[in-house]
Amino acid sequence: MPTPQYNQDEMWKIYEKLPEELKQAVFSAENADHTFSICERYGINECPKVASLIGLVLMGVMLPRNFEGALAKEMGLDNDTAQRVSQEVNRFIFYPVKQQLEQLHAKPGEVGTPQEVGIATPRHSDERRASDYIVETEEKPEPQEAFREEKKGSDTYREPTE
Repeated sequence: MPTPQYNQDEMWKIYEKLPEELKQAVFSAENADHTFSICERYGINECPKVASLIGLVLMGVMLPRNFEGALAKEMGLDNDTAQRVSQEVNRFIFYPVKQQLEQLHAKPGEVGTPQEVGIATPRHSDERRASDYIVETEEKPEPQEAFREEKKGSDTYREPTE
């Protein structure tokens, strides 16, 4: 899917109607730091372009599921690098505003649908699916059973109980 093109006035109209959390995320210094460090880690020299793609998602102009493909196409990244960059951006930038992004991408008439932005964006499309949204990627702790198996033997640090 091609990256949507909007002029500056259209982008400001969209921005003005965003929920406050997304407005803050668009211009967040913390998100800028995350973007810069991700670009640095993967040797991406065009950090402003990555930031622009992130902004399109935060403003509801691009679906989160299209972000990885846009990185590959627009930035010329190989699929593995695009996937890794996308995973980090999802974790550090999109995940903290997941709920607001879900509401933003809800179809008109759905419960929790925000006000109409006035410019056709992907959230009004019939192609929206549950997979459009960021999947929680928090790491789950490893099962404790292996740890308990080790501890079943005698523990030299414990005194015997009688």
